[in-house]
Amino acid sequence: MIDEYFLSDLLEEQVAHYAPMLTDKKISLSISADTNFAWYFDREIVMGVLNNALNNASRYTKEAIEIIAKEENNYLVIEIHDDGKGYPSDLLESTPGEILNNINFKTGSTSLGIYFAEMVTRLHIQGDRKGFIKLSNGGNLGGGVFSIYLP
Repeated sequence: MIDEYFLSDLLEEQVAHYAPMLTDKKISLSISADTNFAWYFDREIVMGVLNNALNNASRYTKEAIEIIAKEENNYLVIEIHDDGKGYPSDLLESTPGEILNNINFKTGSTSLGIYFAEMVTRLHIQGDRKGFIKLSNGGNLGGGVFSIYLP
């Protein structure tokens, strides 16, 4: 159900959910979002994508994860930065339909979470604009950056 949500509340909920596990792993988790920043979206879909992205970040980071929520070009952008090795180049260069070709059962990487994140973010449509995800390396912490864009 699409409704208006304050991003800081949503992200604080994620921090509370992941804090015990991350504390055990000695991983810090910080957020950056204006407390008055709100957007319309399907909460359950966004929470599912964030849960998957944070779970992956916690597996690959060394000691820090940062979540940022902002507006960019009339899109809500939620970024999850980590200080791990970053995404492999073949995954960065994949289109959504090609992501499933990167399944590697030896490493435990199925990329299914990324595939489903791309599919469900596309359900957010406003006019001729659709939601999407973007993977990159570098970011604020030098590792992988998982970004969600919602119109």
